[in-house]
Amino acid sequence: MDLQLKGRRTLVTGSSSGIGEGIARILAQEGCKVIVHGRNRERAEQVAADINAAGVALGDLSTDDGAASVYQSATAALGGNIEILINNAGGSSTGNTTKGPADISVDDYLSNFHANALSSVRLCRFAVPDMVAAKFGRIINVSSAVAVQPNNLGADYSGAKAALNNFTVSLAG
Repeated sequence: MDLQLKGRRTLVTGSSSGIGEGIARILAQEGCKVIVHGRNRERAEQVAADINAAGVALGDLSTDDGAASVYQSATAALGGNIEILINNAGGSSTGNTTKGPADISVDDYLSNFHANALSSVRLCRFAVPDMVAAKFGRIINVSSAVAVQPNNLGADYSGAKAALNNFTVSLAG
């Protein structure tokens, strides 16, 4: 398949395993210059080697400093601004799969909000001005079915993904 992405500078967050790794592999096959992101150096470097990636950016996106460091590492390795940003990093930061919504601490809600919503917001705040200036850019924010159909367990994660969906719609407008 030819998605006409050859040479596009791309950051795929959370791409050292799982869904993000699969996305990074496909984009590399399409000819994108891919940066593999993760928190585990060994896994990220293995994926990067497997797909002949442009580089690796390590860091925790749930903090301002971590996101800034990842963005700077990615743009340095790419030799230019990010043209395609796939915000895939996330997952439940607390593992609250047995607690009801009222039993989850505020700190757990905040932890999931930082990991699953604000991580994407942080990177978009860096990438969007560059994309607008270049008159090209694509952002994909990976969410979850529980964002639109939550259950009574894991409300901290579901709420964060719902916030990500709303941010994405607002960003597109």
